Amino acid sequence: MTILFADCEISNESGLVPSAPSALASPLVGEWRSSSSASLATPSSCADLQWSISQDDASTYSGSFTATCGVGIQVEGTLTGLLVDDQITLTGTGTATPQGSTGCDFTLTGTARVVGETILLDYSASTCLGPVSGTEVLARF
Repeated sequence: MTILFADCEISNESGLVPSAPSALASPLVGEWRSSSSASLATPSSCADLQWSISQDDASTYSGSFTATCGVGIQVEGTLTGLLVDDQITLTGTGTATPQGSTGCDFTLTGTARVVGETILLDYSASTCLGPVSGTEVLARF
């Protein structure tokens, strides 16, 4: 007979022993969104960022994102990141699609810092439409 308690298990054979970590999701896993859908201040900024985060292992994250940049340019892509302390170093790729035009590929780098119940995201991207950079505050939704 084995009984499971939090992070230990009791077994008839050996008494109290550590068990495998629980399968509870990381606090970062889930859906995140910009705290506001503010209008775009410049052609090289983005708004309405939505980021879906999944976890590959204890310190590696991946996910997908969407945003609106510049004057109605829709972007979507994937991100991977490595968590060290409270900061995730990000790399990503995706497609930027201007209204009424075909999309072009872009690459993105950035950092995400966990601050309480929010994520502060600093990013920069290189696209065929020019550079894009900014800072977003994301909250879970």
